[in-house]
Amino acid sequence: MVEYKYLTISESFALLSKLDLTTPVEKQGLEYLEKFHSLKPAEVKKAIKDLSAVTELPDKVIVKIIDLSPRNRESLMVILTSNSINLPEEKITAILDVVKGIVE
Repeated sequence: MVEYKYLTISESFALLSKLDLTTPVEKQGLEYLEKFHSLKPAEVKKAIKDLSAVTELPDKVIVKIIDLSPRNRESLMVILTSNSINLPEEKITAILDVVKGIVE
């Protein structure tokens, strides 16, 4: 059985930049990741830990929150509702506080 792990854009960039990419598609993918990655691996680990401490969320939602870094309630709600997640207001505020710490 194959196990999958969701990776942030920054984690994907760190992983792929260590590989010897040979095809144009592979190189193009790395260029895309390079444009959009913004966090160091230690920052990603801290963000995952901090978001997990706020509330229990699926890994794919945590990764999406880190990648998109929603700065307001409406943007965060798009992520949560698209994954059928309904949280109390205090949890939403706590998630936004964690995200604010990521982007600053």
